[in-house]
Amino acid sequence: MIFAKLLFTILIVSIVAIAVMFWIDNKRVPTTLGVKEGKLSPCSSKPNCVSSQSDNSDHHTEPLNVKGINRPLEKIKSIVLTIPKTSIVTENNQYLHVIFRSKLFSFIDDTEFYYDKDREVIQIRSAARVGYSDLGVNRKRVEWIRSQLSKDS
Repeated sequence: MIFAKLLFTILIVSIVAIAVMFWIDNKRVPTTLGVKEGKLSPCSSKPNCVSSQSDNSDHHTEPLNVKGINRPLEKIKSIVLTIPKTSIVTENNQYLHVIFRSKLFSFIDDTEFYYDKDREVIQIRSAARVGYSDLGVNRKRVEWIRSQLSKDS
C-alpha cells in the first residue's frame, strides 16, 4: 500500500512538472522570428512547422498567391482574425506575426506572413512553440487561410 501511494505521488508530481515546463516554454517568444534578408527563419527538424521557404518536402507549403489583391496583408489579417483565440503580435506593410492558441491547453502556434511584393506572393511560416508534433494543425490552418484567400479574390 505504501509503495502504491509513493508511486501515485511520483506520477502526480511528474505530470505537474511536465505541465509547468510546457506552460513556461509556451510563454517564451522565439527569438528567431521575423524577416532577415527576405527570409523567414527555417523550420526545425520537428514535424510541427510548415514554411513556403522550406526545401524539405515534409515542411514545404506553397506561398500564398496575392496577385491582384490590394493590401494583401490586410486581407490576411481579416481572415485570421475570424479564427478564435487569435492575436496579432507584429504588423507592418510587409510583415504580420500572428499567434493562434489551441482550444484545450492554449498552446501557441506562431504564424508569420511576409509580403514579397516583387513576386506578388506572401511567404508563410507556421510552427508550434512547444512539443514535437502538432498533428498537422499548422498545415491545415495554412491551407484553410489559402482557401479563404482564393475564395475572396
